[in-house]
Amino acid sequence: AEWGTPWDWTDVRLNTFGLLTLLSIYVVLGRGSQPDGVETRDTFAAFGLYGFVLVPVTYIATRIWTIRHPGPVVGTGDDGSINGDMSLVLLLGAISFTVFIVGHIMASMRLTALEQRLERLQTSTDGGE
Repeated sequence: AEWGTPWDWTDVRLNTFGLLTLLSIYVVLGRGSQPDGVETRDTFAAFGLYGFVLVPVTYIATRIWTIRHPGPVVGTGDDGSINGDMSLVLLLGAISFTVFIVGHIMASMRLTALEQRLERLQTSTDGGE
């Protein structure tokens, strides 16, 4: 958008990203707030499929329509290459985040196993009386 204009309806890149963002927020918040049922699951599955199709459309829109914004920074070719220092930081950040997520998943799995073990011990203790 330009200064003084809150939203530019002619910018395809902006509109596809905005639609994808609103759809993602709707699916995440809506699914958690609705009662579980066949119609609810079907409705949110349809919205999820629409979002699945919208992701490549948004990606392609950033490559095709470069009216107001520069081309992509990360990618192939002369227009889409980043500095070596920047790529090193990007790679280090991606690896760090991956290690963090794997550690979080492992801790969550360990916590679940401990909760199940505690529940089994409580059940065996209560059943023996």
